[in-house]
Amino acid sequence: MKKYLLSALLAALILLSSASFASCEKETPAEVQTEAETTEAAPEPYDYTDSRLTIVRPEDTSSVIVEALKELKTSINDKYGVTLTLSGDWLKPDTEAPEFEILLGDTNREETALAKSELKNGTFTIRIVNGKLVIVGKTDDLTAEAVTYFIENIIPAGKTLPMNFVYTSQNLSEIGSLKINGTDIGECCAIVYKTLAYKSCAETLQSIISERAGVKLDCLKNSSEAAHEIVFTKEFDAKVLGYDDYRVAFADGSIVIAGGSSWAIETAMYGFIDDCLSSGGDIDLAVNKNSVLISYDIPDRQAYIIDPTLYSPHWTYQWKPEAHMLDYQEKIDALTQTNKNHLFTVSHRGDFLFHPENSIEAYISVWAMGGDCLEIDIQYTKDGVPIIMHDATLSRMTDSANYIGKDGYPSTANVSDWTLEQIKVLHLREGQGGSSAAVTPYVVATLEEVLTFAKGRIFLIIDKQANWRYCDIAGIQTMSKANFIYPYMLKTGNFESVLISYGTIDSSTAGTLSAADALKIQKYVYDNTGAKMYFFLRCWTTRNTVTPYAKTLTDGSMTNCGLLVNGAFDPTNSGVINTVKSIRKQYPSALIGGWTIDTNGYDAPETWDIMYKAGYRSIMTNNMYALVQYASKK
Repeated sequence: MKKYLLSALLAALILLSSASFASCEKETPAEVQTEAETTEAAPEPYDYTDSRLTIVRPEDTSSVIVEALKELKTSINDKYGVTLTLSGDWLKPDTEAPEFEILLGDTNREETALAKSELKNGTFTIRIVNGKLVIVGKTDDLTAEAVTYFIENIIPAGKTLPMNFVYTSQNLSEIGSLKINGTDIGECCAIVYKTLAYKSCAETLQSIISERAGVKLDCLKNSSEAAHEIVFTKEFDAKVLGYDDYRVAFADGSIVIAGGSSWAIETAMYGFIDDCLSSGGDIDLAVNKNSVLISYDIPDRQAYIIDPTLYSPHWTYQWKPEAHMLDYQEKIDALTQTNKNHLFTVSHRGDFLFHPENSIEAYISVWAMGGDCLEIDIQYTKDGVPIIMHDATLSRMTDSANYIGKDGYPSTANVSDWTLEQIKVLHLREGQGGSSAAVTPYVVATLEEVLTFAKGRIFLIIDKQANWRYCDIAGIQTMSKANFIYPYMLKTGNFESVLISYGTIDSSTAGTLSAADALKIQKYVYDNTGAKMYFFLRCWTTRNTVTPYAKTLTDGSMTNCGLLVNGAFDPTNSGVINTVKSIRKQYPSALIGGWTIDTNGYDAPETWDIMYKAGYRSIMTNNMYALVQYASKK
């Protein structure tokens, strides 16, 4: 998963660094800049689906170009039913190149050389040169980006292009000539990684410098013969750094990028890119002066639970949410539909792409990236304390196997067999866990800790409702265990963050928290504390509870009408979409939500677009990092 994330983050960085390309992403060929028109009759347009054409690549080329070539051929065939020939650019001596060619990448053709001569670092071009279509970038990766642009923007617009067609992306953050002590970096520097775990980060930096500075540095293990090195290491000042700690420094003629884990080294690397490689112009790195550019040591855990700004999430330097995305009042406005444009974003089990599932660190990460709400899971310990854990056992997400049956620890992995004190010695595994996932220093969070962190910052949807009840009200939640969370809300003074939500164990009346029962909970809390809770109650089109719940909450709530319709969203179900549209018209103050977390390919922007257009204003996802960036554009 780390390798996948690193590739995805690199792709995202390349796109962001090509600012003009990003701004033109939705243009059609008609909107793309063309050369000046002449008074002569316009020539016949260029038809890139002409069956006589051959797509030509360099004879000796990278797998990136080969894959782009295949993708281009397939896309043209899928859209227009034309299968073009593929070929390398080799020609017999004294042989002219064929007339009908699409030139992809850095071919040996004159047309490619002319097109590429006008490119700056970090850019690509698509243009007609001497009657041939040329698709080329400053590097192979940028040529692949050009193919993606062609497939997404040009192919859907039609099969012909004007003969004077030109599109060139721009890189406004181009570095120019990056230097160390006045010498071009390509002449004096290499990238070195001290451990294989940091190799992928080193290669990522190599690629980024290649894209943006136009030089490809050697990337080697342990040492090089270069005058200066960019060194990836877990040590700094002869000390091994902690898991989350990182440094970027100049020392003894080298640039040191140090971190105690793959996550920390990756964060440090992007910090180096953000602070040193994004300033534009020539950069003179005064490496002979020992100085620390970036330094981070994780504070005490309790300190960042109280003040989460002290924690540095693992995506730091790669995404910067706008200030309004962290504004708690704006989250309330979205929840109550005072602001109907703000998409209320919900993270399923926290940000487990960068942190362990359901950890306090994963929750802080969601808040810091601009998320609005967390879906969390409660299990109870042997001594009756609610902890955050999806499974009823500790096996998947912790290193409990190292303790079970030893030194007085329980003989099973069941949460209910362990006391909180015993659980606190365990450590969480990365991501979604499993026996092959690395063990982290992070520990299991309690509900009290989450309520403390969340107060005035982010909303909570608490799941596993068979294990607990909101408060002691006779006749409601009778199928749930009499473990009440009200005392924890009272202790932390946090009632507002907890949404009266879900409330479903099965399809029976006793197993369902109805809208009427939800109002009783809100009234109980208000009567006892003066605090007003909000709603995100689950209802079903199949049980005919959507409209009744919308009416009950709209008419009777002190705060809002929030409805989770069905749960999983199916973009092919027009009946549900029409129901949502109808509810939005009849009850305009109702927040309608759904999730795309199921493994059916729906957890992506294409589905989120359908939901937003249908009137959904809340989406739950497994990929909060992508959803907050999607929501930022709404």
